[in-house]
Formats: sequence, structure tokens, C-alpha cells
Amino acid sequence: MSESDLNGFLGLKNYRYGSYTLAILMYILILLGGYTKAIGGGLACPDWPLCYGSLFPDIHYWFYTTPYSLNTFNWGLFAEYTHRFVALINIILIVYLFISGWTHRRAFPEIKTLTILFLIIVLIQSVFGGLTVLYKLHPLIVTGHLGLGILSFIIVLYNAQVAYKKIR
Repeated sequence: MSESDLNGFLGLKNYRYGSYTLAILMYILILLGGYTKAIGGGLACPDWPLCYGSLFPDIHYWFYTTPYSLNTFNWGLFAEYTHRFVALINIILIVYLFISGWTHRRAFPEIKTLTILFLIIVLIQSVFGGLTVLYKLHPLIVTGHLGLGILSFIIVLYNAQVAYKKIR
């Protein structure tokens, strides 16, 4: 590998660090999904991809009653919204890794297949996330969403391992 392949914004060193970051964020995303489900916050945002029809819900959705205080804070909405926000960060990082990996597919052919898998799975996972909300937490869709999350995490871990071994 040449020096230009390793350095720069789309360089392979950044690909390696991005792979590690994605593995950590994907794990956090799975934990947030489980936490959201456990506290009953899965439908705290009743629509998708927005939440109460906007990118950031109005303040009155964040609290059950006024006056606004921690005692009346809607933790379910916080968990669901945080889950969606971390998912968005994961998607952005996956797109970055795809572009970086595709740029270096000749110097590092192992990541070509992995980055294509990233894109396919993130698209399917996003659809399942939306269907989870639209179909009001139907058990089969929730199970599919979790299963795809675990599959995504396995691929991300494998990618991080390949990046660790191949990129120095």
C-alpha cells in the first residue's frame, strides 16, 4: 500500500479508526434499542422517519405535564429519540466507510465486499426500524429488526478485525 492510500480523509488509517468507532457505536445502538424496548418507549415517537411530524419534537412532547421538570420528563421519548440519533450517526459512518473502502478497493480488496454488505444491511435495517414503528411493535418485525442488528454487528466486528490485521 502506498503512503497516499493510508493517509488523508478517505485514507485507510481513517477507515481502520472508523471501523473501530462503528463497532462501538453499533454496540451502543443495540443496547439503546434494548433499553427503549424494556422501558416501553418503542412507540414514544409515533411516526417514522420523523418524530411527531418533525425532526426534533416540540418541548411539550418531552414532558408529560407542566411545569417541566425531571419528574415529568418523558424518558421513553428520550430513549427512542437517542436510539434514532445514534442510528443516524451509524448510517453516516457506514456511508463514509463505503466511500473510503470503495476508493481503495484495489489496494485493499477485502473491504470491497464488506462495504457493500454494510450498505445493503443498513438499508434493510432502516426499513425494519421504520416498520417496527409503523406496525406498532409487531413481534415478528421487532424480532427481525433485532436479528438484523445482531447480523450487522457481526459484520462490523469482522470488518474491524480485518482492518486491524491488514491496515498498519
